[in-house]
Amino acid sequence: MSIIDISTGVTNARVETLDFDQVDSQAQSLRERGVRLYPNRKPSRDLEPEDVAINPHGTEARVVLQEQNALAEVDLRNHAPTGIQALDTTDYATAGQGLDATSDGKIKIRNHPIKGLYQPDQMGAYAVGGETYYVTANEGDGEIEELVSFGARSFAIWDSAGNRVFKSGSEFAEIQTERIPTGCNSDDEANTLDAVSNEASPEVEGMVRGRINGAMHAFVGLGKPGGVMVYNIATPENARFVAYFNNRVFELPLQDPDGTPNTDAGDSGPEGVALIPRTASAIDAPMLATGTSSTAWPNCTCTAAWLKEPGGPR
Repeated sequence: MSIIDISTGVTNARVETLDFDQVDSQAQSLRERGVRLYPNRKPSRDLEPEDVAINPHGTEARVVLQEQNALAEVDLRNHAPTGIQALDTTDYATAGQGLDATSDGKIKIRNHPIKGLYQPDQMGAYAVGGETYYVTANEGDGEIEELVSFGARSFAIWDSAGNRVFKSGSEFAEIQTERIPTGCNSDDEANTLDAVSNEASPEVEGMVRGRINGAMHAFVGLGKPGGVMVYNIATPENARFVAYFNNRVFELPLQDPDGTPNTDAGDSGPEGVALIPRTASAIDAPMLATGTSSTAWPNCTCTAAWLKEPGGPR
């Protein structure tokens, strides 16, 4: 992990790199608490930072350790790691936590006797009532010899102590089944219904937070089968679905015969998500920008028009 000080300008940036050497002696304790570590390997050589979120006061950071299914705590005042929080697992056998685990051309969201590792990709921080909460987009990654799924096909909210206070469960899959019945669980490169149910769909990639009409919202990008989920997260323990945007046209091929992107097919594979505030927008309304890995250009979605309509989030 590196802390980069640009207070005196980018060309005069000062870089301080932090390591995890101090946790090597805690390897057994970390494993017992649920941190996923390779056997016979020091944590300082195994931990893989993926993303970072800083609390609103700028005093602490959480660093995603994706393959380890954990978050590292960093004191930004003293420039030092202070601990590692193991994330729990989602239980696909409980109500509201089902998944489609087979690619057989049919959408079947069911409970299964397996667990899912959260393994976040992107993460963000926000505060409610003086308490900091961390929102994670649970993509999944890694190699494990247990009956688990990589990623929880959802997003989750955690308090500063590492306790999960909300998870979307199977809502993404259920919403897509209703909204995009011909494209649910398609790959990001081909329009085949149910093609990646056994792999990682919905594949949760990017996430950004922003206030709309005073209320904090999360915008979650789904690499497979595409689109952005919008949730009102103003009350962390009771986050609620607001909208799903997906301009992908599943009836059209994503590529033209010459291999170039088919501009009529919409966008596929959003990875990065960014919210453009009204003050920086060209249309006098907030816009949501997505970086799409399976099309040749970034995109500013129709979210912008929706945000200023009466039916937009409050």
